[in-house]
Amino acid sequence: RVRAASLGGFGSPAVENCFSRQLEPPAVNGISVERVSTTTMIVFWTPLTLVRARGFVRYRVSYRPQISQKRQEVSVVVSGDQGSVAISELFPGVSYDVVVVPFNTEPSGQELAG
Repeated sequence: RVRAASLGGFGSPAVENCFSRQLEPPAVNGISVERVSTTTMIVFWTPLTLVRARGFVRYRVSYRPQISQKRQEVSVVVSGDQGSVAISELFPGVSYDVVVVPFNTEPSGQELAG
């Protein structure tokens, strides 16, 4: 519990979430894809709450065409308060594998992914 004080006295108690260290976040839920055009899609997911994410999280959205295992995977990083990202410049008529992975970074710089 946290209570603020001023010359007028103490304020109402409040509960704040504090993390002494970040932990590996869990997987996201509710992933879906909407086709906007032949070359653009929007990927949606349910953002993690700060407590469920076990720290300040970002999302790595990775995608690659299903037609070839040799095609390189492409990733974009999205801030933790987002629940969607538009991906464009796709190949028309091609199906894609899409993965959304939450991650945070320890002060040491080590990435912790869910």
